[in-house]
Amino acid sequence: MRTLRVLVPSVFLLLLLAGCGPTSFLITPVPARQELTEEVVLRESPWAVQKIALIEVEGVLQNIRSSSLLGTPGENPVSLFAEKLEKAAKDPHVRAVVLRINSPGGGVTATDLMYSELQHFRQRTRKPVIAVMLDLAASGGYYLACGADKIYACRRV
Repeated sequence: MRTLRVLVPSVFLLLLLAGCGPTSFLITPVPARQELTEEVVLRESPWAVQKIALIEVEGVLQNIRSSSLLGTPGENPVSLFAEKLEKAAKDPHVRAVVLRINSPGGGVTATDLMYSELQHFRQRTRKPVIAVMLDLAASGGYYLACGADKIYACRRV
C-alpha cells in the first residue's frame, strides 16, 4: 500500500513533465512600447497646425481586454478611450474632438465609465465634442453619444 502512494504521484508527475498533462501555457509576445500613434487624415495646407482629433469607438463596450478569433489579446476599450481623450487633452493644437461611434453597446459599467471620461474631458478642456453615429450606435453607443455637444447620425458612403 505504501509503494502505491509513492508510485501514483510519481507517475502523474512523470506524465506532466512529458507533456501529457492537462495544463498548457501560451506565451504571447507583446511590444515593449505600446503608444497611441497620430495619423493625419487631411491637411489643408502645409502650414496648418490646428487639429481635430478623430476618436474611433468600435465594437462591444466592455471593461475587459477583448480578444480576436485567433486568440490574440486586444485592448480594453475603456482604457483605450481614456488614453485617446487624454492625448487630445494634452495636445494644445487639438481644437475639437470627433467621436466616430460604431458600437452595439455593451456593459453598463464600461459605458458609464466612458461617458464619465467624456464629461470630465469636456469640463476640463472646454473643447467641443461631436459624436457621429455610424452603422450601429445602439444602447451604450447612443448613451456615449449623448455625452457630446452635438450628435450626427449618418451612414457610411
